[in-house]
Amino acid sequence: MDLIQSYWSDFFGIASLEMDQPGVTVLPHKALKGFNGAWIFLRKKKVVISIMPSMLGEIQGKIDQKIPSAAADYLSNEFIEYLFEDRIEKLVGPAFQGYYEKKFENNQEAAKIQSINFQTHKNQIFDLSQTGDEQGWNNSSIKENSEALFGYFVENQLVSIANFQLRNGNVGFIGVYTDPNFRGQGFGRAAVQAAVNHLINHGYGVLYQTLFSNKGSMGIAQKIGIKEYARHIAVRLKSGK
Repeated sequence: MDLIQSYWSDFFGIASLEMDQPGVTVLPHKALKGFNGAWIFLRKKKVVISIMPSMLGEIQGKIDQKIPSAAADYLSNEFIEYLFEDRIEKLVGPAFQGYYEKKFENNQEAAKIQSINFQTHKNQIFDLSQTGDEQGWNNSSIKENSEALFGYFVENQLVSIANFQLRNGNVGFIGVYTDPNFRGQGFGRAAVQAAVNHLINHGYGVLYQTLFSNKGSMGIAQKIGIKEYARHIAVRLKSGK
């Protein structure tokens, strides 16, 4: 848990202990430097709003004028529209920010996973990416610069893939994608478990991000035992606004 807390405090540029203190912190982008918008991050009763430096005073002033009765209200469409008005281009979220802290596990399904890479499995990975869920693939974070890839094969067909990308050198963000024709059979869960096992066995922290609306990905998190650390909404603003 310390690795996860440290990652998020460094992501925003605040003290680790402040992540557990109730209240609202508005601050300029650090990890998100250059992002034309805001990240509204909720952990229990703590709200962190990462924003472009040019908007700090305006957003802080609006919050001072209208303080929601509950921390969760900061993620409501009504309050976000109050903060940014007609400048909103797109809202992404609410997203689940999870973490995993169990000891190493080696279940039978995870044992069936093969370690793969983009060079030797390029064609199979491409075929998997073309299985009809373009948005799901794009949201999966399966990229060639992944630290490691884990694939589930059914009769030599790659039907599910999981990966992780290391952040700050000590925590790994998990990504997963499963062929829509093979979902609901535990293949994605097994691939994610293999990635998680690798991270835990090597002393890394585990981070897991997905949209709450992604029932399949949320189901994997629940079955594996990934706990909620926080939730967030990304606010993309119109260019020039």
